[in-house]
Amino acid sequence: DLRLKRKSLERGFFHGLLDKFNQLNQRSIGRSRVEEKLNLDTLSLVQNDELEESVALETMIAKVMGTEVQPLTLLSTRLGHLLQRKISNDENPLGPKSLATAFLESCTILGFEIQIKLIILKLFEKAVLDNIHALYHASNELLIKEGVLPDLSSQTTERKRPSVTQRH
Repeated sequence: DLRLKRKSLERGFFHGLLDKFNQLNQRSIGRSRVEEKLNLDTLSLVQNDELEESVALETMIAKVMGTEVQPLTLLSTRLGHLLQRKISNDENPLGPKSLATAFLESCTILGFEIQIKLIILKLFEKAVLDNIHALYHASNELLIKEGVLPDLSSQTTERKRPSVTQRH
């Protein structure tokens, strides 16, 4: 069944990803159905299947953010520079939250059971998110080559954030 639905799944994911890029030009970013499920205030109201999806999604996102926050932040800063506004890592179309929610939405549209969705999400994590460093590196290198904040480095972004001692 999955092999038969693969093209639809891929098409749904790429359309979702394209929508996230299109949303960058809008000042107020709308929240997707999956992102609505991630709101912690509503966790007590969601069904068990939705809760399992949310936990799986948050775990994948946290794993990427734990290892790839610097290259993602550099990419978000460069995209923000192009759009002349601040772009958060969450609204970056190549960020783990955007990628994972777009993929989960494509799974939801196809009507898979929760057990199948969780297996597919795990495969997505292994195939895409575990190798996301290469995407961030290539994206940053492309923007640097095109002259978008070529001098920006991880030290530059760290200096922008006040340290714990500077806040007090």
